[in-house]
Amino acid sequence: MAQSLAYVPILRTKAAEVNAIHRIPQKGASRLLPLMLPPLDEKKLLTPEIFAARVALAVSQGAALIDVISDETLPLIATFEHLAAHSVQAIPVVPLSATSQAVGEAAKVVKKTKEGACIRLQTAELSNDPKMTVVNLDRLRTQLGVDRAGMDLLIDFGPISPSQGALIVLAAAGIIGALPEVEAWRRLVVAATAFPRDLRDFKPDLISTTPRTEWLAWSELSAKADLPRSPLFGDYTISHPVPIAVAPEVMTLSASLRYTAATNWLIARGRSVKKYGAGQIHRHCSALMKREEYMFESFSWGDKWIADCAGRKEKPGSAQTWREVGINHHLAFVLDQLAKPRAT
Repeated sequence: MAQSLAYVPILRTKAAEVNAIHRIPQKGASRLLPLMLPPLDEKKLLTPEIFAARVALAVSQGAALIDVISDETLPLIATFEHLAAHSVQAIPVVPLSATSQAVGEAAKVVKKTKEGACIRLQTAELSNDPKMTVVNLDRLRTQLGVDRAGMDLLIDFGPISPSQGALIVLAAAGIIGALPEVEAWRRLVVAATAFPRDLRDFKPDLISTTPRTEWLAWSELSAKADLPRSPLFGDYTISHPVPIAVAPEVMTLSASLRYTAATNWLIARGRSVKKYGAGQIHRHCSALMKREEYMFESFSWGDKWIADCAGRKEKPGSAQTWREVGINHHLAFVLDQLAKPRAT
């Protein structure tokens, strides 16, 4: 399974994200290993049963990395019991900074599921000395009772600025270079995102661009001749890891689309839906189709929706629809990029 996987998108299990993955054809879905996180805004309502059902819909009976430890949102053991009931190949994700209780529960899950585990190394957990980071990784791996052949390592830089690409390359190369028996690890992933936290800095009624710094950094990292092992690519699709929390009654929703291109995202930002209506999306779709970055109608479900919306064959939809369209196109686009050697 490990050799055929090419891409690790990190997603919250909200309706748009789940549907976007579900709509990827099986040929592409077999090269996805999504890391699924519970939504931050559903803590009071979300249960292990609901979360497991959403993951199952997204990946069918495929594999998924599951992190319910980082945000302390759901009980680990109960969540994995429900995932098993849905026949999901669920792999527990354990942050390097996890509590001893969480590590103990994860070790029990690992022993029962026999799917191995994934250590998630985030920026705040990095040591100035890569060798010390490696010591901490091996200590946690031993506590989980998993040898390197059954262990994934996700080096997750989280949100980065467009100017931090070179820093990401340097830091990731240092960790990978310090790993003993680096080829023995089941999977090695480097993830980050430069997607902005919101769209307020983009002018309305225009298509603007913002760089996919994480893709550019990963491409440079993977091309390094002295790198002992090339990592898999991971990102947060068209989202920021920590969205701004705004009460629904004061939030101003704009009719906007996010469209992934080779080295940039295209941002078609609209104006207030409440004041100007959702029909703005028809114009955005028409404008996107005139751009050279637009792929083609049959490229993905998201691209088909854009074409149909531009031709008024689709209703303008809602914020959930627009997010689903953007994520679905993004997943298909990244899979296509990764299928092309040294694509940038």
